[in-house]
Amino acid sequence: MNGETNRDAWRDSVETWLKGDERNDVFDGYLDWYRAPVMADTDDWTRDFFVLPAVGSDVLHKHAGFVDGDSAVSVDDTTWRELSTLIGEAFATYAAAKH
Repeated sequence: MNGETNRDAWRDSVETWLKGDERNDVFDGYLDWYRAPVMADTDDWTRDFFVLPAVGSDVLHKHAGFVDGDSAVSVDDTTWRELSTLIGEAFATYAAAKH
């Protein structure tokens, strides 16, 4: 598999996961952390700049099923950041709707 194919496979996997039923349950688990007082004391830009990619990265690691030590799909740092941002943006939209 070449790099573009890997990137496309990961993006497809993330987009599929974001449309799935599990997504809301997982995102609900991050709401308390996202709204915690330590986060509330920061401005929106700082919170979103640091927290949303962190949520995205954590989802990639723990929930979305892409990162497995035996996975045949590898991903470069740029793609990881892109996918983390994509998930973070989806979470921000979800969090705003739940406010």
